[in-house]
Amino acid sequence: MNDIQILVIEDNPDDVLIIGRLLKKAGYSHVVFAADGEEGIRMAEENLPALVIVDTLLPDMSGFEICRRLRSFKGDHFKIILTTGSVDAVDAAQARDAGADDYVVKTEDFSLLIDAARQIL
Repeated sequence: MNDIQILVIEDNPDDVLIIGRLLKKAGYSHVVFAADGEEGIRMAEENLPALVIVDTLLPDMSGFEICRRLRSFKGDHFKIILTTGSVDAVDAAQARDAGADDYVVKTEDFSLLIDAARQIL
C-alpha cells in the first residue's frame, strides 16, 4: 500500500491530523493535504493521486465543485470520496452527479471514512 498516494482536501486542522493519523495507521503512508479547493485541484493535477478525499465545505468552493473539476480534468483517473460533518450537507444523488465514487459522513472516530478508502482502493 505504500506506493498509493492519497490527497485529502480539508480545511479543519483537527480533522487533518486525525485523518492523516488514521490513514497512516491503516497502511497508507503517502498522504498529502490541501487546505482549500484551488490548492487541492492543483495538487491533484500535478501528482495524480489514486484517491482524493474532499470535504464538502471549504473556504473557496464546495467539495461538489472540486469533484466536478477533477472529473473534467482527468475523468475516472481519481477515486473520489466526499466527506461531510453534517448529515444534511451531502445528498447521495448530488455526490453521484458531481462524480464522487462514495460519500461519507464524518464520525468521531472516522471509521466510515477509513472503511470507504479501503473499499475503493
